[in-house]
Amino acid sequence: MAERCLSILLFSDTPALGVERIRRILPQLSYHARHLIGVLGLCHAPEAAEFLADLINNHTILHHWSWEYVRALAENPHPQGRKALLRLLDALGTDDSLAGNDRSTLEQGLGEALASVAKEDREIWLEMERRCVEVVGSSQRAALIWALENLGTEEAAMAACLLLKDGLHFPGWHIVENALFYRIEAETPNSYYLQPKPANAFRKRLMEQVLHDPNRQRSSLALLAEIESRRLDVGKPLAEPRHPDITALADIPTQWPLLYAE
Repeated sequence: MAERCLSILLFSDTPALGVERIRRILPQLSYHARHLIGVLGLCHAPEAAEFLADLINNHTILHHWSWEYVRALAENPHPQGRKALLRLLDALGTDDSLAGNDRSTLEQGLGEALASVAKEDREIWLEMERRCVEVVGSSQRAALIWALENLGTEEAAMAACLLLKDGLHFPGWHIVENALFYRIEAETPNSYYLQPKPANAFRKRLMEQVLHDPNRQRSSLALLAEIESRRLDVGKPLAEPRHPDITALADIPTQWPLLYAE
C-alpha cells in the first residue's frame, strides 16, 4: 500500500515531495524497491532524475535490481539520468564488485539502455564511441558490445572495430552481421533470410587496423577473413570491391599481381 501511495504522489502537483519520501524510506521497502525504481524513471520531475543518479552508489540496488535501474535511467527524460548511464559504464571498468554474481545482467541491461538513449541523444552516442577507444576491462567492453549490437547501425559497426584487441575473443558477431547483411522477413513466422549489403567502410576500417594498429592487427585480420568466408556462403553485393581498400596496396611492400600486372 505504501509504495502505491508514493507512486501516486510522484505524479501529483508535488512530485518533489514524493521523491523525498521515497528517498527516506526506500531502504525499508527493499521488497518493493523494484516497483518504485521503475516509477521514478517515468516521473518527469528533475528531483526524480537526481535521485536515480544518486542510486548509482547503492550497491544493493545494483546487486538485485540492476535491470530495472538502468531502464529507469534510460526512460527518465532528464540529462542527469542519461549521464548516470555513462557513469555506470565507467564504473564497470574499475569496480569489480558491481552487481556481484549477476554482473552479466548489468552488462546486458546497461548496453540495451545505452542503445535506446543513443538513438535519440547524439551526445550520448559520441561519449559511447569515445569509450570504445578507451575501453577498460571486460565488463565495460561487454556492455558496449551489447549497446552496439542493439543499435545495429553502420556507425555502431565502425565503433565495434575499435573494440577488437589481439588476444581477446570478440563476441560481437551480431554486430558484424548487421553490417554485412539485410534481414529479409520470410513467409514463415519469426524467421528471416540474409541478403548481402555493401560494407565498404566497415571493411576499410578493419584493413586500416591491420596495416597501422599493432594492438588490433591480428584480430582485425581474423575478422576480415571471417567476413570473406561469410561472403562465400551467403553472397557478395555487386557494389562491394573484393579488396577492402585498394588504395592501401601501394603502401604494401609485397607486390600484388593483380595490381602490378602488365
